[in-house]
Amino acid sequence: MSKDAPARPAEPTVYPAVHDIPPPRTSVVLTDMEQQKLESDLVAARDRQQTASGIPLASHKDKTAKAGARAKTDAAKTDRAKPDRTKPDRTKPATNAQTSY
Repeated sequence: MSKDAPARPAEPTVYPAVHDIPPPRTSVVLTDMEQQKLESDLVAARDRQQTASGIPLASHKDKTAKAGARAKTDAAKTDRAKPDRTKPDRTKPATNAQTSY
């Protein structure tokens, strides 16, 4: 070992137990009512933050309309990007699979 190398630690480092599985969760899944209340609380908090920072609030209908329009334009872009597989590709020369050497 080189004389410039640092000395080894007195105790080896502890690695995490990779194969130990954590115990199953004890918490239960939220009910539909609890989830709706949580979502409405989060939306209200977001709206309060936007109002406090001076960002105008958009109505829910405007947001969903914009999201729907964005999804349609994204789908149109991906449709144009996909090559048409119904017609043979004429850019590559045809090869004979049974060529013998």
